[in-house]
Amino acid sequence: MSAPRRDQRAAPSALSDGSGVRADLARREGADFDEHARTLLADERHRNDPLLLLMAVSRGGSRLRRYLHRVVFADLLGIRPVHDALHAALTISAPDALARYLEDLAPAVEAADEARLSALVETVRWWHVPAGHTLQRWQIGAGKTSRVALLTRDRDGARFAWKIPLDDAPEGAEMLRVMVRRSEEWRRLGLVDQTSTMADDDRTLLQPFVEGSTLDDLLRHGPLAPDARAGLVDLLVSIVQARRFVSGVNPQNLIHDGQRWQLIDSGSIYTLPTVLEAWTRQQRDTRRQWTRADVREEVFAPILDEAETRLDLPRFRALRWSLTRLRRYTLRDRPENF
Repeated sequence: MSAPRRDQRAAPSALSDGSGVRADLARREGADFDEHARTLLADERHRNDPLLLLMAVSRGGSRLRRYLHRVVFADLLGIRPVHDALHAALTISAPDALARYLEDLAPAVEAADEARLSALVETVRWWHVPAGHTLQRWQIGAGKTSRVALLTRDRDGARFAWKIPLDDAPEGAEMLRVMVRRSEEWRRLGLVDQTSTMADDDRTLLQPFVEGSTLDDLLRHGPLAPDARAGLVDLLVSIVQARRFVSGVNPQNLIHDGQRWQLIDSGSIYTLPTVLEAWTRQQRDTRRQWTRADVREEVFAPILDEAETRLDLPRFRALRWSLTRLRRYTLRDRPENF
């Protein structure tokens, strides 16, 4: 996890005097509602309008809810009770429970009753700072399945990315347990220094915080330094030589700590019969991931080419790969995959 950006959580701007704006939004439905709400919430004035946020939280579809998690509440949590209470609604997965919470939430937001809002959060809060740790910031990032807070361990000051599922559904905690198993494989492959662990609540995850810059950030400032570029080649080679394919190795998941690259997230990890199969899949997926992240072909192609030259791949690779595919080998047939 990269270092948190400079704290931008200054006092909120004046609330939007937006009864007309809210009335217009209220008349919209479905995708039109979500799109218009997202446009409004890009403006800080509307982002700090609790009544407009209440509408978005109450009626938003899945894409708008993810936007609220990842963008809107990123710099608002822990400042005002109204924002914490509104965000808490996003963490409730059961429709009946959410309806009851919103029924209590609406009058408290309208009355700006901070004591009531704070009490409401505690009625649904299932995430608590792990014992022996101190919260530094409520949110330094958010992904598809979890948001990330920054903690320090009291006894030694070690920092952790504390991953909290976006809602209270059991699937969120299970996904984090899968990430723990993946982190153990990352360490075996030399991609991280330390593994992740589940927190004492067995619902959230503690991942050692990696100080540094993402590949995405570094590429925005020009060509990679020679040692960083060589490190990327080493990383790809180490994965493939172990006959592994690690999906989702994208520029946001790679952190350079000043000495080496470390992986902070990935998709599934697969064990394959040969280095050729591992390289073919790793190369294809890495190319796709980096292209989607707007990394230029002239940047990543030489890195992939150099990694390929260091691997002991058979002659006539295209023919060998065609024969492999004829065996109808599929990734899901391998019990080692997770």
